Amino acid sequence: MLAAVPEPVTIGWLLVGGVAVALATASALRNTGLAGFRSAFDHDEDVSAELQESFDRNRRFLLRLTTRQPKHRFASAETTNARKEWLLAGRCVALGKRTTMEISPEGMLGRLREQVGVADVHVGHDSEVDRLLELRGSDPDVIRGLFDDAAARAALVALFREDHATRFVLEEDGMVECALPRRDLQPVTAKALLLRFVALLAALDGAATAEPRGAPPPSTQTLPPQGVGAGSGSPLGVPRSKG
Repeated sequence: MLAAVPEPVTIGWLLVGGVAVALATASALRNTGLAGFRSAFDHDEDVSAELQESFDRNRRFLLRLTTRQPKHRFASAETTNARKEWLLAGRCVALGKRTTMEISPEGMLGRLREQVGVADVHVGHDSEVDRLLELRGSDPDVIRGLFDDAAARAALVALFREDHATRFVLEEDGMVECALPRRDLQPVTAKALLLRFVALLAALDGAATAEPRGAPPPSTQTLPPQGVGAGSGSPLGVPRSKG
């Protein structure tokens, strides 16, 4: 006796049911993972985590990490299922009073801008920075001075070379925004990324407020230092490049 051939409609419903089960399983696994990510920071001394989820048809979620004050200066990191990147935010109050700044990886667009007369800022004495980064801002002297500071230069170069940042923007009110790809959703990785960003903000503000090298003590310094952060606008702690 021949076996009955399933009706096409029955096969269709079985396929729909299988897809629905697969989607539900994937959603449950994702929700469990997100909840675990958030709860990993419940008792963390450095960082807190928040999870927001809306149950629209895209099932969007938002994860936000925030540094705990007063132990750390304020900074946050956000990511969603719609963007495979981390958006970092913080403040550089001292540096924001000196210049705006935008940094992006060196590429064809920067070379095209220079060909039409829109020049980027060149550090000059540090060819690695000029090869790696496109620098723009309201005060080129301040920006060059930042890259004379070893800590600030190392942190900015690592942000783009190791963390593969796609943009870094400093506004005139001191607000900083930075975007970089999200490699995974591991709590340890995310925390380390945020704390590196906090260290970068501190290095930038430190470079902007440092005393000039070789300057006399404040009690004997009667005139403002010349060339280093005086008329030039460069950060006080670093000499301005002549390149």
